[in-house]
Amino acid sequence: MKLFTFLGMNDYVETVYRFREQVYTAKFFLSVLIQELQPDEIYVFMTEGAKGKNKALLLDELKRYGVDEKKVHAVSIPDGQTEEDLWNIFSILADHVHENDSIVLDITHGFRTLPLIGTISLQYLKFVKNIHIAGVYYGAYEARKRENVNGQEIDVAPTFDLTPFVYHLPEWQRAANELVAFGDAKTLGALLESLHNQLRKQKIAVNELKRFGSYVNDISAYLRTGRIKSFTELFAKSESILQREQLIKEIEQFVPPVRYIFQQLVDYIQCIAPKQSRLHTYYDLAIWYGDHHLLSHCFIMLREMFVSLILERVLDEIGPMPDEREFRYDPIRKKGERLLTTLLKQQEKKKLHNPLLKELAEKLHRLTNYRNDLGHFSFRTDHVPPKVFYRFYEEEIKSYKLFQFLENEQLWNEFKKWHEEQTVKQEPSETVLITPLGLSKGLLYSAIVHNQPKAVWLLTSQESAEQVNEICQQAGFHGDVHVAVMEDPYTGFNRWQAYMDQFVQEIETDARVRFVVNLTGGTTAMQYVVQQIAAKLEEKGKFVQYVAQVDRRLVNEQQANPYVLGEQMIVGR
Repeated sequence: MKLFTFLGMNDYVETVYRFREQVYTAKFFLSVLIQELQPDEIYVFMTEGAKGKNKALLLDELKRYGVDEKKVHAVSIPDGQTEEDLWNIFSILADHVHENDSIVLDITHGFRTLPLIGTISLQYLKFVKNIHIAGVYYGAYEARKRENVNGQEIDVAPTFDLTPFVYHLPEWQRAANELVAFGDAKTLGALLESLHNQLRKQKIAVNELKRFGSYVNDISAYLRTGRIKSFTELFAKSESILQREQLIKEIEQFVPPVRYIFQQLVDYIQCIAPKQSRLHTYYDLAIWYGDHHLLSHCFIMLREMFVSLILERVLDEIGPMPDEREFRYDPIRKKGERLLTTLLKQQEKKKLHNPLLKELAEKLHRLTNYRNDLGHFSFRTDHVPPKVFYRFYEEEIKSYKLFQFLENEQLWNEFKKWHEEQTVKQEPSETVLITPLGLSKGLLYSAIVHNQPKAVWLLTSQESAEQVNEICQQAGFHGDVHVAVMEDPYTGFNRWQAYMDQFVQEIETDARVRFVVNLTGGTTAMQYVVQQIAAKLEEKGKFVQYVAQVDRRLVNEQQANPYVLGEQMIVGR
């Protein structure tokens, strides 16, 4: 532990000081602190004038108290007559502080600006050097009162322990700053939880304060990690928690600093409350993210908002307010993603002619590109400078220019009309059959005859691959056949991605192709791989239909005469 103190130029007189339960007689309050705290090192900061007048007197008193002179260090400081002097004093003080030091500050003596500089400096060093402020004390000579000490009535100067103010108030200040500047209530929640634990040890119940701390911490955590659904549910509890009279009483009694930021906390929660529409709710939340230096969250939020608006305004899949279905990334949400992707691709190919849709696609393209750029942390050859992100946020988003554009009813009417036209144009006109092939030739024969595909892509074993030409001839099929041989037809479940890549390379398709996926034939591993490929095609927005071939004859009849048309069941789209 290090003890820092200042030495002034006053004519110090012997004073009786009370420190906790003990009384001491000394000219310099430093002597009292040394007796009580037993520091490892003592640093006395003094001007040249103070050194000439009082240094020798101080050292004599410390010697009488038995203080080891090797522990005492006299440190020269300027007079503090100019701003430059004050900064020099700060630097001198900071140079005598090391990482993780434990510091006690005595502010009893010295010119009146010195205790202030010392206090503020330690508050700063607490954060930049991770020091522990073990105590800040003032021997209050001016506050002397008559006391009976050992049967005598004498004047006794009390000791003011300022540690709670110097140590804790900056913590509350930091918590308030993080809340206002960054929307982060984690520090505030931790301080409230710590206070609750301290009071509980003293058997003081502050249940509302604990509930409040947990609530604020949860709100902050959900917001900063983008758990919007959880935030929305938690927000519903805000009125019952924030408006409790007992909470206000506990704050005023035990944490006065929070009293002055409580309204900011309420505003913090209210400003991102669910609004009357999805657009209002999510747009305000996106601005909140942008204003609190979370641009990536802002862009991600808006991109997800676009998908939700498409589901609401174009596809009629969800209602006008957030609900359970909106937060599930299931086929419903994938429909919105696919339509958004289609719009962007049409713009890229210069096939969009409607001015509103072209402007929408341009805004979506920029937003998607910036979202991806931030997500890749500049690990892209064409990464965007930070000023571009901020300019886009200020000019397009915070200005509510994008909001006003999205409020335009004509935009959504045109979008819906365009989508309906695209749906008619994109009805599949050709078929590609995707199927496994095992030892049952009849299943592939029936699948080809029933679906009359333009091309067949099949997954099979080396043995069964030799039967493909025969089956195609029997089915009268003369189109393209693409054969992928499965290295291990019984256990190759995890190889589907490799076969998917091969499939994409070998077959050129457009948006008007129907992929018919035959679920019957081959081994279990083959069927699994085919289904994974189909699911990937669906995710890409392709038209996929699942079928199964059924042959009700006995097995020996099927083997003897495989080329008999069986039944086809439509399993799903």
